[in-house]
Amino acid sequence: MSSRGLFVRRAVVVVEGMPLWRRLVAELYGTFVLVGVGCGAIIGSVFLTGQMVGGNLLVNGVALEVGPDAARGMIPGVAAGGSFESKIITIALAFGLALAVAYFTVGRLSGGHFNPAVSLGMFLDRRVSLTDMVGYWIAQLAGAFLAMVAFWWVLGDRDSVGVAATTPNREAVDEFGGFVGETVFAMVLVLAYLVLTREGKPNAFGLGMSYSAIIFVGFAFTGGAANPARTLAPGVIGDVYDGLWFYLVGPLVGAVLAWLIYKTLVEGDTDLSDDVEALRDSV
Repeated sequence: MSSRGLFVRRAVVVVEGMPLWRRLVAELYGTFVLVGVGCGAIIGSVFLTGQMVGGNLLVNGVALEVGPDAARGMIPGVAAGGSFESKIITIALAFGLALAVAYFTVGRLSGGHFNPAVSLGMFLDRRVSLTDMVGYWIAQLAGAFLAMVAFWWVLGDRDSVGVAATTPNREAVDEFGGFVGETVFAMVLVLAYLVLTREGKPNAFGLGMSYSAIIFVGFAFTGGAANPARTLAPGVIGDVYDGLWFYLVGPLVGAVLAWLIYKTLVEGDTDLSDDVEALRDSV
């Protein structure tokens, strides 16, 4: 069998024979749900606590009423309006549950990526073609931007959307630290996808909890985005671009690392020459 034939044969079972347009709409909708619910939880946390965004410390989209110590980056100096810890829990669970709900709803149609880094990992593992991956990326970005435009329309200003943008905590990480963080977070998420969705037996709850766990750890440092679409949409709509490059590049590098770990550790395949040849033929 040719390497191209092998590439096609290893496509994910759940999307086999599914028309491309249905898969793209599923990715658009799923990303809309993921970004809309997750970022909506961030935006809502600001409004529900009665805190003003202007003049307050913003830590990855959460506006906090803080004392002078907190303003210097010492997060424990949080005053009334909801603790930092409770907001992390709310936001992490919102993203994780949104991913699980989106996967339960349309994952069987497209594979339930909702994340360009995940689609790259699936392409490297020859579960989707190059054409499919590019189409998925466009659909994912469209879904994320639609979610943020909807909030912009409802709330009436870009600043309210901007509080959901991922920004690095400059008191904790520099540019390289942010890149390493987003790379590692995406690596963990994509590896979970590769393992939990193989052989056509996906675990939506496991995927959702994997994403929540990443945000629990990464929120105070980079936000734990691990998803270029989740970062780009609120960033562009809210005009927030701090550290944008590593939020886009890091997850893609993480996807490559996740695939390498999956092939060598999970599948026990230390000779990747046939995989590289098949990928080269598919381009």
